[in-house]
Formats: sequence, C-alpha cells, structure tokens
Amino acid sequence: MKKQRLEHHYPFPRDRLVDFLMSRAFHEAKYPAMGRDDAEVLSAQRSDDVFEAVVRYPATADGPLPAFIKKLIGERVSLTQTDRWDCRALTGTINVTIKPGPGVRIDADVQLLD
Repeated sequence: MKKQRLEHHYPFPRDRLVDFLMSRAFHEAKYPAMGRDDAEVLSAQRSDDVFEAVVRYPATADGPLPAFIKKLIGERVSLTQTDRWDCRALTGTINVTIKPGPGVRIDADVQLLD
C-alpha cells in the first residue's frame, strides 16, 4: 500500500466552497474541465448531513503497470469514483474502483480547511 499527501489551494474561504464542491453541477463540470468528456455522473445527492457523488469514466491501462497486471485488466478499464462528504464536519472520502481488475481500488481521506 502506498500513501501520498496532496493539497489543493483555492482562492476562497471554505464557506464559499462548500456549496460548490458538494453539488452535482461541480461534478458535471469538473471532468470536462480536466479534458474528460466521457465521464458520467451516475448520482449526486445531498442531505443536511451527507453529500455523495458517483461518477464513472473509462480509462486506458497504459500507465507504468507490470505486464501481468495489464494482462489481467486488459487495455481499457472502467473507473467508478465515489466522493462522500460529511457536510457538517467538512471531511470525507474518495473511493475509486477499477474494473475489470482483481480488487483494485484507490481510497483517500479528504478535509476542507481554511
């Protein structure tokens, strides 16, 4: 298991970002802005306590993967990303599953800070 820490800095206070980041519109705009016109927002729902968005998009297995992994998963894979936020604590998780594949996933903890 590999751990990595990433930080993204926005030119706004977090109170201005909450409604934006925890909206369907953000997830529908995010992927095309990153050059991914093939992403599909499967669901995006928000209550007082929780926001969850599920997005699926295809990818190629052309990264620096061992040959046996490429043989297992093939040339094209499907990624499903679930972003889940606690709307009050402003913490959450991002989970990405890769199919086909033998239990391949990426998990991240996220936190929105000033």
